[in-house]
Parts: sequence; structure tokens; C-alpha cells
Amino acid sequence: MHDEPNISNYFGGPATRPVPNVTPLAFSMLPPDAPGREIVVWGGDRADGGRASGIVMPHCYNNWANDDLRP
Repeated sequence: MHDEPNISNYFGGPATRPVPNVTPLAFSMLPPDAPGREIVVWGGDRADGGRASGIVMPHCYNNWANDDLRP
């Protein structure tokens, strides 16, 4: 897969970890030229009792052809 994921995402807490209601689900070593451990998939509990999830990719349209990336 070729993509351009976002890095240095902010999850409401200190730069080194997200706030308690955010659960990291997957990590990647990004960017390729100076890799560091980045959260790329996460889940969270909302204040209203709902739940949410997020993923930093795919941005490139062709990647949506990958069944594993579609909900």
C-alpha cells in the first residue's frame, strides 16, 4: 500500500501519550526518513457514552480498493 499518513497526531494529552479515553490500536514507524513510533489507529469513549475510532489513512483513493481498509 502506498499512502501519506499523518504523523504527530494530538490526542488531548501529553505529547508522549493520549488522554485516558483514547486507546491506541495500531502503531507504525513513521516517517520513513526519521522513524518514530506513531499511533495510526485508535478508539475512544466519548463523554456522551458513544464510542469512536480513527485511522490516519488511507488518503490515496486507490487504497480504498483494499477490502481490509474499508468498514
